[in-house]
Order: sequence, then structure tokens, then C-alpha cells
Amino acid sequence: MTTSFYWLLGGFMAFTHPSCNIRKLLLYFGFFLGLVCVFLFCFYHLSYDELKSFDEARHGVSAYEMLQTGEPIVTTYAYSPDYWNLKPPLSEWLIALGYKLFGYNALGIRFYSAFSIFLAALLCALYLWKRHNALASIFCLFLFPTFGGLFSYHGARAADADSLFILFYVAAVLCMCKSRDMFRWVYIACLCFALAFLTKSFHAGLIAIFVLCALLCLGHFNTMRLTQYLLCAFCSLFPVGCWGLARYLKDGTSFLIPMFAQDVVNRSANAIEGHSGSWRYYFSVIFRYNDNNSILLLFLLCLVFIGFILYFQKESRPLPSFLSSDFFLFALGILIPLIIFTIAKTKLINYIYCVYPLMALIASVSLSVILKYFPRSVKIVITTICFVLTLFVVQKNFRTIIPVSDQHDYSLQTLLLNSEIHSGDCVYIAHDFESYGAGYDWTQAQVMEAEWLTDCVPQFGGIDAFEANSHSYLIVSNSLTENLSSYEVICKTDSYSILYNP
Repeated sequence: MTTSFYWLLGGFMAFTHPSCNIRKLLLYFGFFLGLVCVFLFCFYHLSYDELKSFDEARHGVSAYEMLQTGEPIVTTYAYSPDYWNLKPPLSEWLIALGYKLFGYNALGIRFYSAFSIFLAALLCALYLWKRHNALASIFCLFLFPTFGGLFSYHGARAADADSLFILFYVAAVLCMCKSRDMFRWVYIACLCFALAFLTKSFHAGLIAIFVLCALLCLGHFNTMRLTQYLLCAFCSLFPVGCWGLARYLKDGTSFLIPMFAQDVVNRSANAIEGHSGSWRYYFSVIFRYNDNNSILLLFLLCLVFIGFILYFQKESRPLPSFLSSDFFLFALGILIPLIIFTIAKTKLINYIYCVYPLMALIASVSLSVILKYFPRSVKIVITTICFVLTLFVVQKNFRTIIPVSDQHDYSLQTLLLNSEIHSGDCVYIAHDFESYGAGYDWTQAQVMEAEWLTDCVPQFGGIDAFEANSHSYLIVSNSLTENLSSYEVICKTDSYSILYNP
């Protein structure tokens, strides 16, 4: 038995030798499996999740109306300028592209978000494959699905702007890492800032802070010429300036000033809409909203600690060398959002989603360092534990995050499809108490579905506004129709009726 064990161990050690061609083929296959895993988490049953009113449907409505009106600069909601969603329109532009590719449906609205996370994972994996080793690259791919937040509410499987912002944040960090070899990567990082601003407004300040800190750590400030400063400023500000000027020419400062006041002043000084928390909020979020992988996270912390010691002692002994290392820059990319959003009064779980890919990167780099300096038998044990824990969490998250059946409520859609409502018709809505509360108006998801199916113009005000507006329609819960018998019933289901005011 002992002899067999040593033969098996010797075979495994031979397999792990870099010259083994079978090993190389299996590493490519592992990379492919990692990509498939991330792809499934991003796209499998993507259209099954229920459409969410915040913030998915808001963006979806604006993108739909953008296509109908041909107005790409001023975002609207129910065909009125939207001063509630104070974000530039890049995410709406990409949703509109999704509509063109896949139609007015859940896949069309969510495709760009899912693709953003998939592309972020691919960029991380390719960087690690080239800069470190294949095993670290594969490990990073499988770590992505262990962070449930990346694929749940406000993540890859929802049409929010967060996933696109995560892509630009990750790309900026990787570009600054590559700028050690070639300065021109800094320009791409600056462009990522501009695109992130057009996605999430002043949240892009995270990228600006990171780029400035990275330039300092990498020693670029000592060698930069005036033309390089100007090119960095151009890449950062020109796209934002073009959009800002175009928006100013449309409605002056009606959007721009509230955007600054809301994103910078209010969110930093006040807990908007009651979204508050202590200084421990985001640290608890990392564990509480990723409860399937708490044990894995603790193991990764130990892995990173060991990797830090080895990296500092064996690869980057001089402090300046360590400050310019991947290890430190990834750690910096994690700490900046945690510090900035901990200081801010408004706290939301999705604000720190951008740290999850960086956590996967730093853990993968730590594994790479450990595999480089530990004895081979220890390497086998640590690698086995890493992948066993990771795959265990992946399968748990797949069962809890990915819906197995369609979760949409089609009662309103069925009613609209069978109605006589046409493009441009004014439509009101009123719910009973049991559904949403007496007289409750349109939800954002209902506005989006109504526009998708009938191209109508949703109106607010409920029954009273409907009665005051001739040639309009009212979608009303059947329990509220008792006092509306004078109006013609156009269509009816078990839950709703559509009335017409001639």
C-alpha cells in the first residue's frame, strides 16, 4: 500500500512538471472549463429571473424610449426627462444595443451586463496566464462564481450599470499593472475612467484615485513628460466633456448640478433613502452576502497572508519593488473602494462589488507564489484544498443563484397582449390593496413591460387621472371596478381589467 502511494505521488509530481505535454493540454482544458463555468453563471437561464424595478427596469425604460424618440443624450422615464436616475447614458446605450440584437425581452436588457462580467473574468484570467502561470489563471476563473454578489441583484444577471463599472475598474487595474512594461497602458486606464464615469458618474472617482496612487507606486511621476500628462488628461476628460457639453446644450444645468449634488455631496454626507451602516458594514457584506463561501474566504485570507510574506521576502525585498508589484496593486484596488465607501454615509452592497474580481486576482497570485516556493508535496495539498473548496462553493452558488424555472408573473403581459391598446395610447394603472396597496401606481418593471408590448405611454395618477383624461385606458384590479361600471371593459382576466374612457 505504501509503495503504491509513493508511485501515485511520483506520477502526480511528474505530471506537474512544466515539461509534461499532457499537463499543458489539461491546463488548456481547465482554462476552457473555467470559462464555461463563468459563462453559465452569466448567461444560463438569464431571462428566467424576475424583472426588477430597481434599477434594472429604470434603465430598460430609458433605453426603450431612447430608441423610440431617437434621443441619445437626455434619458427619459415615461417619456419625461429622468432626474431621478442621475447617471450618464452609457448603460442605456448598451441596453439599446441588446434590444437591437435580441429584442425587447429580459435577454435583450441583461445581455450587456452579463457580458461585462464574463469579459472581466476573461481579462483577469488572460493576465494571470501570461504574467504568472496557468494554474493561477484557472483558479481565478473558478473563483469568480464563488462571489455570489457578482451574479445576483445588481450583478451580472441584472441590467444595472454596476457590472459595466466593474469591467472598467478591473481593466484599469490591469492596465496599470501592465504599465510597468509600457507606459501607454496608462492611457487606456485613463480611458477606462472616462467610460466608467459615463456609466456610474462620480463613482469613477475610484479609478482616478487608484490610477494616481498606482502612478506614484510605480514611479511614473518621476519620469512623465508634459505630453504624457496631457494625453492622460485628454483620455480621461475628453469623452466625459463631450457628453457633458451635449447634455448642457439640451437642458442646461438641470441634470448636471443635481448629478454632482446627489452622487458626491448627498451620498457622502447623508444616508440616502435610509441606506446606512457602521464602519464594519462592507466587511460584513463580504461574508454575509457570500455566505456560501465563508469557509473559502477564510482559507483565501490565509492564502493571501502566506503569499504576502513570500512575495515580500523572496520576490520584492526592496520596498519600492514591492509597491510596484501585482500583489500590492491588487491589494490597493481592494482597499480604495472599501475605504472610500466606508467613509461615505450612504452604504449599498453593490458599491463594493468591484473588489470581488480583485480578491480573486490577489488570491490567485498568492497561490502562484506558494506554488513557486513551497515543496512539491505541500503544493499538491494546497492546490487540492483550493480547488475542492472552490468547486464546492461553485456548485452551491449555482443551485442558489441560477433559477431552474421562469419566475416572471405573466398576468399583466397576457392582459396587454390581448388588449386593444396601441402605440401612443395613454394608459393608467390602479392596484388593489392586496396586490400593492390601494391606488398604487406603475412599478418601473410594469412601465417597461407595457412599453415593450404595446408601445403605449404610461401615465401616473391612477383612477382620478384616468377619469379626467378622455381617450385613455386604465388597467385596474377587478376588485376596484365596482365604481367604474360606466366605462367600457376592453379586456379582462382573473386579476385585471382594462377600461376605456372615450
